[in-house]
Amino acid sequence: MKILLPRSRYLFVIVPLLLLCACTRDKRVKLTAVVEVDGVEYAGSVVNEYDCRRGGIFFGDTDGCNVRGDAGVIPLGPHGYAFLTMGYVRNASDVIPDSVAYGDTGGPSPTSWDVSLDYAPMLVRFSDINNPGTVEQIDPRHPEKTPGFVFKSVRGEVTKQPMSTEAVSKYLPWLDRAKAEKWGDLYGQKYSDMSLADTVGAHLSATNFERK
Repeated sequence: MKILLPRSRYLFVIVPLLLLCACTRDKRVKLTAVVEVDGVEYAGSVVNEYDCRRGGIFFGDTDGCNVRGDAGVIPLGPHGYAFLTMGYVRNASDVIPDSVAYGDTGGPSPTSWDVSLDYAPMLVRFSDINNPGTVEQIDPRHPEKTPGFVFKSVRGEVTKQPMSTEAVSKYLPWLDRAKAEKWGDLYGQKYSDMSLADTVGAHLSATNFERK
């Protein structure tokens, strides 16, 4: 004997599942950063994959984006390199528009946009590229901390280009070891405990430079 449930009962099953759902949307985004050094502008681009998630109401505020790929490498000519780091984006609109991140806003979705420097990914450089302890942030809000280096702008765009992978380790010779140790005991001491010119080191890990 086949038993059919009233339609109303299906709602009690389907609706909770939708409320619990953390819906995701993957998007490849190209970020282009411009850095000025002693009056000369340099630019570099990176393609990352943003796995953006809308949280269900029973999980609270879980909206955000996981970012995969490599950090962006900005060649600075005779001044070395700067790196546009990656990290979890709690508010997608800080870096990419909600319509791009989630696709559920009902309005048109832009193909390119300017990223506010107040929310742009952290930009860092190393005074000694062979020593992660020499990291310093090029902070657009405090240019006096890195005289001569100015974080000028970041622009984002939707792209179908392949994600940037396995490139940044060519510039950071200690990165593979840092990944293996999760920067827990690099050179015999915790990275966050190193004597740094800036406290930025306490907020970085290997996954800010390479994340799969």
